[in-house]
Amino acid sequence: MFKYPIGLLILLTCKLAFAWPEMDMQQFQDNGYIVGMGVAESRAGAKNEALAEIVSQLSINVRVNQTHSNVKRNSTTETVFKQQIGISSLPFELVGVEEIDSSSNKNNIAVVLGIKKAHLINSLKDELNFLSKISLPDSSVQYRFIHALENQAELNRAAKILPVLELLDGEQRKLSSTLSRLQTDFQQALNQVSSQVIDNSSPSELIAAIDNKLKWSGKTLIWVKPQLNWRYASSNQIKHVQAHLAIKFTHTVSPFNTLKEYSIITTASGDTIESAKEAAIKQLVDIVNRPIRQWNSE
Repeated sequence: MFKYPIGLLILLTCKLAFAWPEMDMQQFQDNGYIVGMGVAESRAGAKNEALAEIVSQLSINVRVNQTHSNVKRNSTTETVFKQQIGISSLPFELVGVEEIDSSSNKNNIAVVLGIKKAHLINSLKDELNFLSKISLPDSSVQYRFIHALENQAELNRAAKILPVLELLDGEQRKLSSTLSRLQTDFQQALNQVSSQVIDNSSPSELIAAIDNKLKWSGKTLIWVKPQLNWRYASSNQIKHVQAHLAIKFTHTVSPFNTLKEYSIITTASGDTIESAKEAAIKQLVDIVNRPIRQWNSE
């Protein structure tokens, strides 16, 4: 069993007119598989091509560029077909992919990979179960705003998964209705609040990253207060730093109560304190650029 993260760009290369391999792809499909076949000079290359074919079947938007060229090998000229498929990354991993057939000749190997359609459908439905658990809380506009911020990335991911599920299993009215309602509720919650980053001491690139995650312009204002603290150590002339970034969302009126606090800790090393701190700050910026739900360090 293989587990494949799906990338953004896939390159397929194969011979144009094969009498070989003769594989009954329809039989595999009749047995409940979504299948793809790849042909290459190596087994790994053939598996990549087979996986690419499966991915293209699950992708809603596919861009295909095809080229043909003549390649002279020894005394013969072969026509080579190259196909480049550009797809938006699938918002999930293909788990449960199996090698279900293979064949080889003198120069190439053909591999058929498959994933059970029923398994994939159930997996995607499981992925979308969280939609029933992220409704906005019945609380203040500030807390509803923070809840929407924390769950927005997952909601966007669900909006990408649902079309794939419907491609495989038909219209999903209940899930589609729930998703549509949540998208409307979240957008309203986000539009009610604006935020202002209050900090004069943290590095500018860190403040810019935080501010970039909070570009909303509602009537209710909240303050966002980053605070960066450092710890230092050295060993064998190498300098080590630990950066602790606390980010507080607070009310703007006394007593300025904290609505939410995130804590991010990174460590880095370098030849100097300055280079170590620079590396740690870059790590912090990378984390801040992730979905807000991932801000807290484990």
